[in-house]
Amino acid sequence: HQELATPYVKLDSKKYILKPTTGAGNEKVFIVQTQKEYDEVLSAFPTTQFILQEYIEGDEICVELVAHNDFYACTTIMEYTDVYYVDGVRP
Repeated sequence: HQELATPYVKLDSKKYILKPTTGAGNEKVFIVQTQKEYDEVLSAFPTTQFILQEYIEGDEICVELVAHNDFYACTTIMEYTDVYYVDGVRP
């Protein structure tokens, strides 16, 4: 389940992923669990539109695609096995 993140969304006690509607990689991707964390991300990036998704525990798989006009190709599928950080945060 996903929805656009707005200041009016009220979180319950689950973990969520906030990620921009545009961009690549893990840039500006955040795990939030509290209303305060959620509100802080939206405040820190007021011009960025985010998607809010429920966080799912498990293996992390990265799929990279190339799209141009009506052409789509999957270029990479990989499983992350090491801990990595983006901007000091593990996405």
